[in-house]
Amino acid sequence: MSPGRRLRLSTITMYQQDYILKLLDLFFKSLDQWIHGTIEEKERTFLDFNEEMYRTFLKETPSFFREKDAGSIISYFEATYQGEERLARIEILSELVCIEAENRPVFREQLSKLHALLVYIDADSRTFSFDRQKKLQRIQELLKEKR
Repeated sequence: MSPGRRLRLSTITMYQQDYILKLLDLFFKSLDQWIHGTIEEKERTFLDFNEEMYRTFLKETPSFFREKDAGSIISYFEATYQGEERLARIEILSELVCIEAENRPVFREQLSKLHALLVYIDADSRTFSFDRQKKLQRIQELLKEKR
């Protein structure tokens, strides 16, 4: 491979990484604004916010993911997204499922699915996350309580 070709490939990778970081940043800013927002923003219902986040960042409805098991969801992401973007999208989904499970008891059944998604991210990610480890621990505790 020529040096010019190698530079071009690394530039594409840099753009892809920048896109993924901006996607995650936008997601967490939106989440923060909703959680710490004004009274007007808080009047939006949880389900409206949740629906909007799924459609914006995952391009599907919440029910699309709720109706599938963890293996099907991972297969969907593997077919739809590549590399780090796939992990970023799964991380966004795991955050949304976690918020649902914590705020709406009806969604607690999603905990085992969330656990499987976080284990997948943990296995494929090149970065260690204390936050992810805390979530995994918390989910295991909630799953034990549920029994």
